[in-house]
Amino acid sequence: MLMVHRHFQQTGDKSLVIDCWDAVQESIDYLTNLIAQGDTLPLTRGTDDTFDNLASHGVSIYCASLWVAGLNAHA
Repeated sequence: MLMVHRHFQQTGDKSLVIDCWDAVQESIDYLTNLIAQGDTLPLTRGTDDTFDNLASHGVSIYCASLWVAGLNAHA
């Protein structure tokens, strides 16, 4: 999502955004479902949130910052 946004910002080319839009929307929907009732950030559940395979549970500031950046890019 962020890379698609970065590409658009740098090139002004909407074709990649159009090609990837369904995947971007699916990502937003998936992560939205990880937000607990009454919370505003997706919770991490193990090693599915980073590329370093370090287990974490609960709120991760790293993942939360990616979530906020992703929402901004989606908008």
